[in-house]
Amino acid sequence: SELVVACLREIIMLHKPDVVPLMRSNNTLRPFETATNVEFLCKKNDCGMFVTGNHSKKRPHNLVIGRIYDDHLLDMIEFGVEKFKSIVEYK
Repeated sequence: SELVVACLREIIMLHKPDVVPLMRSNNTLRPFETATNVEFLCKKNDCGMFVTGNHSKKRPHNLVIGRIYDDHLLDMIEFGVEKFKSIVEYK
């Protein structure tokens, strides 16, 4: 959804030099069902953390943040975005 994409872009702007953005839509990336795709992408890009966004009817506007240790998924947490205010909107 547009809300999740805007939130992900803000996270990219905040952590600009240390971020590897993968902006291609990746429908096979479902970290709670299987972690192999996430582990592969993190190993390929040498990442210790990942953030992914998704949107469905039952779980609208979700962000999943996870940590990788020793090329294996350590833990994940899923957040539901209800209200999002961009950095530009603050004075």
